[in-house]
Amino acid sequence: MSIVGRQIAKARAAKEMNQSEFALALGFKNKQTVSNWENGVSEPDTLTLVKISEVCGVTVDWLLKGDSPASNNVQNVENMNFSSGTGSVTHRGPTNINSSSPDHKGYNIQDDLISTIVKLNQKIFDLEAEIKVLKGENQRLKKTN
Repeated sequence: MSIVGRQIAKARAAKEMNQSEFALALGFKNKQTVSNWENGVSEPDTLTLVKISEVCGVTVDWLLKGDSPASNNVQNVENMNFSSGTGSVTHRGPTNINSSSPDHKGYNIQDDLISTIVKLNQKIFDLEAEIKVLKGENQRLKKTN
């Protein structure tokens, strides 16, 4: 089973939906597509990943990676580059993070800043994906009118 498949199965189970119910919620006729994802036979396309994230209340990043980048305990960050359609934030390292600073009783502002940057970048990514979905829906509606 792929990471994406495993994450989809976890998210679906957390919503207490069987594969058939989940497929219908995503606009599919039967459970075979969901079963294929969860068994690693295939993976959903980008727009479907966005739909899955919305139905399940999780991020696309969580579906793809299996964890939250902000929850990782980063000890050394070198040459970070967070890009998005609105620009990028670049850090040329190394930045050694000492999370046991005696002056701040374990509090490290660098950890918080990196975590905040990662979270903001994820929100930008999610918003850009949502914009793409809305543009696609707008084009579809224009074609039907």
